[in-house]
Amino acid sequence: MIDAATASRLAERRWRRALALCLVVAAAARGAMGYYAYTHPERFDYPDSHRYVGVAENIAAGRGPIESQSVRCGTDPGYPYVLAIGRLGGFDTFSATMNWGRVANGLFGLFAVVAAMRLARRAGGIAAAIVAGLIMAVDPICLFFHGLVLTEVMFTCALLWAIEWLLCAIDTGRIEYGVLSGAFLGAAALTRSSAIVFPLLLLPILLLAGMPPHRGRLVVAWVAAIVMILLPTTIRNYRLLGSFVPVRTGMGATLLDSFGDWADGGTGMQRVKWPEFPAEADEVERDRICRETVFDWIGEHPRRSVELGLAKLRRTWSITLHAPGYQGGNFDRIAWATVAPVYLLAVIGAILLRRRTALLYALLAPAIFVTLIHCVFVGSVRYRVPAMPGLFVLAGTAIAAVIPGRGSERPA
Repeated sequence: MIDAATASRLAERRWRRALALCLVVAAAARGAMGYYAYTHPERFDYPDSHRYVGVAENIAAGRGPIESQSVRCGTDPGYPYVLAIGRLGGFDTFSATMNWGRVANGLFGLFAVVAAMRLARRAGGIAAAIVAGLIMAVDPICLFFHGLVLTEVMFTCALLWAIEWLLCAIDTGRIEYGVLSGAFLGAAALTRSSAIVFPLLLLPILLLAGMPPHRGRLVVAWVAAIVMILLPTTIRNYRLLGSFVPVRTGMGATLLDSFGDWADGGTGMQRVKWPEFPAEADEVERDRICRETVFDWIGEHPRRSVELGLAKLRRTWSITLHAPGYQGGNFDRIAWATVAPVYLLAVIGAILLRRRTALLYALLAPAIFVTLIHCVFVGSVRYRVPAMPGLFVLAGTAIAAVIPGRGSERPA
């Protein structure tokens, strides 16, 4: 019979091997996706990518994260700053910046796998971590977004680590983990501004888990870290616009894409009927006019607004894809073979963790966030990508529960 210290060393050795295995598989899969995107750039050419690259070009040129002189605060700056690093490092053409974006996605994706595996180890031990890590390593939809120069992979990485560090802070009472969690939450909001409300969704974790004696200092440090990450962007926006804009403008235009006679639950800015803007209106004023137009329309069409909300949720959580060129045939078969089992296993995993309410809520928090946000804003499979790792962890927990002799070691 081995003593506790030896058992702990053996568990850590198994954990390192599990982590290495999953990272090797994940790196190979992401490398293959990156190569495919490099050789088939037309399949990965999205309008948002052009906007991010354009903003990155302005950052690298010293003009700041602007789209144009009339839209100076209209893009979430986090991802363009990452792209700008590549431009400053010699990836100074559009295609080169796109390639750099895929490299960055690959790195963020690997870090995200580590975070997901740490969460899975908490939930079901090393066996659960291996299963969750391997699912995340090869999931086709997750992999596809590594080839797109969009915010999904970076945003997913930031959310997962914010949750993992928060749980570490609760478990240990160490303030530095709370600071790390807050910093990653701030980075997530700079990557996708809707995440500015995500810390509110994480507050129940603090209540469900029970807090260490110095919980007040921990919460203050957590909130302070979030604010400090956001503050430079907020100050910049105030100086440029004279208004309080925490991350970016543009919510009004997004709402106008989401509600109106033209709306169907998906995106399509080209079909939007824009209101009249005064010639002197800046981006803040244009945003306000768009919001008021949407609110007026919702007031006149309450039933249609509810129908659109349900349509957005169906699109977001659909098993199959809706994007043109990715429907039917093998795309549907692959989706049913990969998405449907994860959904089913995640339900089983949630049942198994029902008494560990804080952890279960932490794993589901991104899915709750996506559901709440995208019953308002346009829906797409794209927007659920950051919520899927939590479901992968639940699926891994379900599978690990039936593995004979599984290594159930959890971190101390």
